[in-house]
Amino acid sequence: MILTHHIKRKMSQRGINKNMINIVSLYGKHQRDKIFMNRQRIKLLLKKVDFYRRTQRGKKRDKNVLKNLNNLRKHILKIEDKGGITLVMVDGISITTYNTNSFKRKVRKYRK
Repeated sequence: MILTHHIKRKMSQRGINKNMINIVSLYGKHQRDKIFMNRQRIKLLLKKVDFYRRTQRGKKRDKNVLKNLNNLRKHILKIEDKGGITLVMVDGISITTYNTNSFKRKVRKYRK
């Protein structure tokens, strides 16, 4: 994934890191040039990660698997705190990113 200077600047302004971008690009919903991860998709992903963590706990497996799942869960919770993340990509080049709920504004009605 190629990151432009614009997305690097916006990521630092909005508190988004590369791990969050990777999670959104892998598990997010694609709509034209946008890939977004809203609260509904985050809840589904958290359920899957938690289920897999529970199944791995009882087994004598590699501890790195559990550590990676915990790390993934931590980044998913950060995305949830932001209300979701939207990523704009064109031909594999990431252009910009923003919080999903940042453009929901109340429409002001004017009185006559």
